[in-house]
Amino acid sequence: MEQTYKGHGISLTRSARPFYLFIFMAFLTGLFMYSHSWTTVTKCFFTLTVISLGFSIWFPYSPFVKMRLKITNENVYVGKYKYSAENIFKIVNEKQGIMIMFHIVGYEEPITVRMDEDYQKSATQFLEQWAKQQSISYDIKD
Repeated sequence: MEQTYKGHGISLTRSARPFYLFIFMAFLTGLFMYSHSWTTVTKCFFTLTVISLGFSIWFPYSPFVKMRLKITNENVYVGKYKYSAENIFKIVNEKQGIMIMFHIVGYEEPITVRMDEDYQKSATQFLEQWAKQQSISYDIKD
């Protein structure tokens, strides 16, 4: 029997990247201020730092990080990416279904999805049954 789950969430892995850009730009601005004082180049870097700060605040709430979570008997689809159930060795459900982390063979960091409020309970219930059916380790953290 084919079981399928569909839900919506936000990729937390993607939304952290602009913050790293902001940190890098702030570091470059600090270096230029230290070595060149307040020159035109430093003002340019300062402007880019402020823009990257605004971008890193806006990006996690933008439609670019919203994605669909679809789970079938054989695969897990997170956005446009497809992960085979055979490659998932652990699923961690954190904060009562708000965050779901898929630990995948060959990836250092887990694929982390923050579920929308409407889908948190149903995702938790479905994943618990699905992980048991697929013999995947399933942990709940609060």
